[in-house]
Amino acid sequence: MESTSGIIFPQSKKSSLSAAIEMKNKKLLMKGLQKGISIRSCDNNDGWTPLHFAAKLDNVKFMKLLLRQDPASINVTCYIGQTPLYICSAFNSYKTLCFLVKQTFVNINSVDDNLSSSLQIACEKGYFKIVKKLIEFGANLNAKDIAGFTPLHDAIINKNINISKYLLDQGADPMVKEDDYGFYPFHYACRMNNLKFIQLLLKKMLEIKDFSINTVGFDGRSPLMLSISSKNIKIIQLLLDHGADPNIVDKEFKIALHIASSVPILEIFQIIYQHTSEETILKYCSLNDESQLKEGDVYSVDRYSLVTAAISTCNYDFLKNVLNIGLNSNVLNCPHVCFRERILYMPVSYAVMHDLPPDFILSCLELLLEFKLSLKLPFQNISYSFIDPLESYLLKMDCDLSYLKCVTLLLQQNDVINILNKCGFKHLNIAITIDSSIVLLILQHSDVLEPINIFNCLKKSKLWTKNHELSTKIQKLVCNLDVNREILRSCNNESYRFCHIAPLTVWCRHVLRNHIRQTTANHCSLFRKTLRNLPLPDSLLKFMNFE
Repeated sequence: MESTSGIIFPQSKKSSLSAAIEMKNKKLLMKGLQKGISIRSCDNNDGWTPLHFAAKLDNVKFMKLLLRQDPASINVTCYIGQTPLYICSAFNSYKTLCFLVKQTFVNINSVDDNLSSSLQIACEKGYFKIVKKLIEFGANLNAKDIAGFTPLHDAIINKNINISKYLLDQGADPMVKEDDYGFYPFHYACRMNNLKFIQLLLKKMLEIKDFSINTVGFDGRSPLMLSISSKNIKIIQLLLDHGADPNIVDKEFKIALHIASSVPILEIFQIIYQHTSEETILKYCSLNDESQLKEGDVYSVDRYSLVTAAISTCNYDFLKNVLNIGLNSNVLNCPHVCFRERILYMPVSYAVMHDLPPDFILSCLELLLEFKLSLKLPFQNISYSFIDPLESYLLKMDCDLSYLKCVTLLLQQNDVINILNKCGFKHLNIAITIDSSIVLLILQHSDVLEPINIFNCLKKSKLWTKNHELSTKIQKLVCNLDVNREILRSCNNESYRFCHIAPLTVWCRHVLRNHIRQTTANHCSLFRKTLRNLPLPDSLLKFMNFE
């Protein structure tokens, strides 16, 4: 048995009456009726009767023959409560429906197991003639199905504008809320890109005393928030002109500006930004205190910043305009929060953490660094894990080395160097699983790491024998007698034993770096600066820095 939109499509073996109807064989049908086969007899699996088949095929003659035997069977239902009249509405069987609605015993407002009426399915499908005929014969305009949806809801949701207008003209109540989201039909209309219809519906709504243009659904979303998805600036302006408030906050702590930042149309973002108070933007579009994180625990949804929402569009020009519009620095640097995973990361990490296209990731990072977005968390955090920018890119590099340019860019930033100096072993442990070039890059930019640290990390992680390329490179850089003896013992090839030991030049570098490290012991951030300022030729400076 197959089902679409609550309609059963029969697949089972059919009775002789049903088979005769499908074959359009009047003689066979009459023969079955003369034998006394009940027109209420159901097929084995789907529960359709011959009446349902006649309704689906819009065969008025056969329907008349069937009902002549038993007129009271006109409201017989299949296994999910659908009558022949409902089937006519679902399959646009207009001629048969016109016959049925005139019959004495017909129940024009019968509903199926989901409390969906014939009028509702016709409004959903967009069968205007069916809708008009049902209303003409008394169909309930405001009947609610099991989810609280009315025919007007169904017509608007399925963008059947002419039917929606007709329902309103016939007296359908636009002030009925459905039970799933608590939305009026007007909320759904605001998502449509049809200005004239929204103007018509809004005019009717404003005539109703109890209506507020800022009425929100169960999730806290207002008509203005929903209208942004229409991407129609005129609709958004219409709502604002009639008092729509962009400062409303939904239950995910989003305001209209959050939604506008995820729709890459600058004009929409600008108009919402201009109508939103600075106080609201600062309160709901920035995160400066760990206590604000507790609010999200109730709903367990991600909290997007305006910048991360703009990044998610993968539209470079739109992102640049958002960054350039004049947002407060706290708003620009609001971290992205994943409440379920209890992790935080900065906007510069968003593109790579969400696997956006690699080309966009690089251009996005360059743009964010150009606008000097922060690379560190704006507050002390103890309850959430913070994935720093360098870590976020390293975590993704195991599957795409094209992020090497991004890592190189980050390592040119002072804040990243400070993070590297503070948590260098965390980054090193990730890097040794990726590629030797990444390990050496981190070594070049760190004020605290030396080859011996890499050697120890390799041993601890048991990658010494697995990552042969990195092991070979590092053992030639290590200047430690105990380590050198260990390398000699582990080398089985006699002719290559001493090739694995660091040469004298490397020992000289080691001694000089140790001396500089001792002189800058109280200020590790001065190590590389002092190293680079040595009065040596460029080639030697590069050698000193493992370049």
